[in-house]
Amino acid sequence: MSCAFWRAKDTDRYTGPWNRPTSAEILVLNNRYDPSTPLAGARDGAAELARARVFVTEGYGHSSMYVPSTCTEQVKRDYLISGAFPAAGKTCAIDASPFAG
Repeated sequence: MSCAFWRAKDTDRYTGPWNRPTSAEILVLNNRYDPSTPLAGARDGAAELARARVFVTEGYGHSSMYVPSTCTEQVKRDYLISGAFPAAGKTCAIDASPFAG
């Protein structure tokens, strides 16, 4: 219910352009088999930004918040704390299948 009080419009929101260089490169995280935000969409979105790279978690489900990956969590922390990016071509596995019973 907390969002019921949010304003319908944000008059000072940023509306672009999105291709302006940023002071830091942007890390875009995506699961390979995300049904809500497919990997192709993450790549297309990152391509619209001046400085962005896509990092892939080899797993299913929507976001690493709902399908845990200790490896992806470390990638996020490294980026947020020190600005470090994973090595080119590196991917992470998920900790457990969301379909395991």
